[in-house]
Amino acid sequence: MLELISNIIVKGGAFAEDTSLPILCKRLNLLYGRNGSGKSTIAKCLKTLSQTASDCNYTASFPDDKNKELDSNVYVYDENFVSDNFKINQDGLTSIVMLGHQVGLDEKLNKLEKQILDYVSANKQFTLSQKFIDYKSHWDAYFNYAENLICDVVKILQSRNYDKSLAYYVLYTAYFYNLIGNGKRSVFFLSQFERYGVDLKNWTVPIQDLYAKIAISKTSKI
Repeated sequence: MLELISNIIVKGGAFAEDTSLPILCKRLNLLYGRNGSGKSTIAKCLKTLSQTASDCNYTASFPDDKNKELDSNVYVYDENFVSDNFKINQDGLTSIVMLGHQVGLDEKLNKLEKQILDYVSANKQFTLSQKFIDYKSHWDAYFNYAENLICDVVKILQSRNYDKSLAYYVLYTAYFYNLIGNGKRSVFFLSQFERYGVDLKNWTVPIQDLYAKIAISKTSKI
């Protein structure tokens, strides 16, 4: 069929307009020229007639000697063909050469491997988050239990004569909330302690200091 082709009309790259080139007048044709002279452009234009062409910035047509365009299956062996169809994986002294569709399969395998690693990483993060949620849930349950217990102590103090040993619990609970930064609860339990009119002079020095720390914190937050 080549003998029926009189020339090739190309457009793109180094050829801004449709350009007729009589380059297929013989069975073997050698094209040479400086960089930028249009060799790669001609190859890309030829490749547009291939069913696997993906670059739409180039156009080409094969008119015969009667100026009638001919269609043909065209195969262009260039750098793009090599990069698309050949891949070498090197691992130490071992080299693996993959051809054709194997290149695409290798890329798919790499993509799947990355997805698996991402899934494992996400699963680890989920596990850590779940552990934190479980820990916080247990902590909240213990926290609520301790607070309910102290509230029961307060009720006991309200229903009977003053009991110094039970008052300790109330004061230390106020101090505990003060330490963890919950000023509202600290002030609440301190007020429960103060309502009994406790004479701190009869208490030990550590207890007096403890009350003073909480009282100062209470004043600073009001």
